[in-house]
Amino acid sequence: MTTAAAVLYVSRRKRRHRYWTRAIIRKRQTYGTYYHLVRELELNDEEFRTYYCLRRRQFGDVLSVVEEQLNRRSTSRQTISAEKRLAICLR
Repeated sequence: MTTAAAVLYVSRRKRRHRYWTRAIIRKRQTYGTYYHLVRELELNDEEFRTYYCLRRRQFGDVLSVVEEQLNRRSTSRQTISAEKRLAICLR
């Protein structure tokens, strides 16, 4: 390894990130597509059925069956809920 490559390797290794998550990710509950879309779909049963190919009651039934497998342990980060995971999977 050349000296220049060694210096570059060490400088990259010591680089620290200032934020655990990016600012745009922290704002996803306010500006995120999922949050706006689900609110709109919950107002209209037919649109919900068209989007997910399930009725809301069926969605709830499927969620109750698979919720235990979809839940994650909470660490220092906020985890994605089982409902969101199922919605992403179905879409």
